[in-house]
Amino acid sequence: AASAETVAGLLPLGLSGAGPWRVEYFVDYWADDTVQRDSVPDRSTLRSALVLDPAVLPIEGRAPGRYRYRLYTVSDERYTRPQPIAKLGDVVAVEHTVTRSPAAVLRAYSKDGKPLVGNGGLFNRRSRSQSVTHCLAPGQLAPTSGESAAWARARDHLPEFRIEFSPGHPPFDAWVEVLPASGKTEVVEVLAIPGHSHPVVLPDHVVSRIGRYHLRLLRTRDALGCEHRYDSSAGDLVGGGIDIEYIEAPTVRPASSSPASRPDRSVCVGDILAFDLRGLGPWSIDYLYNNARRSTTATKRLFRRIADVPGNFTLSRVCHHNAANDCCSEFDDLSYAVNDIPRIRVGRGVDVHQDILEGDLVHIPLYLTGRPPFTFTWQRRALASDSNAKSKVLESHTVKDLDAYEYTITTSSEGTFEVTFVQDHYCQYPKA
Repeated sequence: AASAETVAGLLPLGLSGAGPWRVEYFVDYWADDTVQRDSVPDRSTLRSALVLDPAVLPIEGRAPGRYRYRLYTVSDERYTRPQPIAKLGDVVAVEHTVTRSPAAVLRAYSKDGKPLVGNGGLFNRRSRSQSVTHCLAPGQLAPTSGESAAWARARDHLPEFRIEFSPGHPPFDAWVEVLPASGKTEVVEVLAIPGHSHPVVLPDHVVSRIGRYHLRLLRTRDALGCEHRYDSSAGDLVGGGIDIEYIEAPTVRPASSSPASRPDRSVCVGDILAFDLRGLGPWSIDYLYNNARRSTTATKRLFRRIADVPGNFTLSRVCHHNAANDCCSEFDDLSYAVNDIPRIRVGRGVDVHQDILEGDLVHIPLYLTGRPPFTFTWQRRALASDSNAKSKVLESHTVKDLDAYEYTITTSSEGTFEVTFVQDHYCQYPKA
């Protein structure tokens, strides 16, 4: 006879006389059910049972292996002295094999075959489950509905879930429950599993969304018809299953209103570089400013940095700050040249007071710093009696596309000369 592990059974007895009966019997047990029948059992125990009509004895089902029940003595209400059953010429031994139930576990593997659960996974003691957080590049889980090729590309980046059976009797059947954080619970049937390891393919509409899922075994069955049911309240890892979270890697784009959006990636000192952060916040941001590596955490979707000195600014990486496996995106197109503001000095950069005789000319030199071509505006104002008062503008001139670093104003008129605007190839002052 055979039964499955944990399944209790009864052994019927053909007894005659005046019941109830007292039966003594030996139970021999071999953990390995393939050993020779005449080998010494791993253990042998003598038991006694009071049986009624119909007469039955309980048989073992808690541990897999081979059991042999040997009836030893019997007595009833009339013959109270135990009688050896072997002398009665009846069958005194019955063997019973308890088959190991088809136990299995769910495991997750990366595409290169490395286990994500058991070694690299996180164990949640409260839910008795293990967690897999998988980071996907932007757009990997957004194929167009009905495009099989797009789905194939998406699945190439997803973990592979497998059901792995202990030694048993294939083919196996398995029922796996998929519980999304929001939405309908589904049961995936995996039937006629030929070996002891087999992939569990989740429905497309389940894995097509970013979010959390819980995957656990409901029951398994082997070729002998033996079943194993899994109870999440039992506190075992199998019952707890796997918590799955698909996270899309964050992305960064220059804010459209920021100088950072300029196609030539050229900005000026004083500009505020603003970037739109997309994905699950908060974010960890790595950037370099003049080869100094810096990191910061952003909680708002608009990340800003002021370009306060000339040089180079590069936003190199952004990560989900709370992701278990550092879900990040790296960038090679967010590097900026920070150019200094052009400068212009009138004379030697100090106030000059000079008397002009009638008919004479005065030469006022201007010295420019920056990258040509330059455009600048200079004005002549009336001399003010009060140094704090703004005098009247008498004339204004704009010089355009100057390729030199010097310029001379020649005049015979009195007044205060000043530059009000300067622009070079990259920047201008004051800002527009």
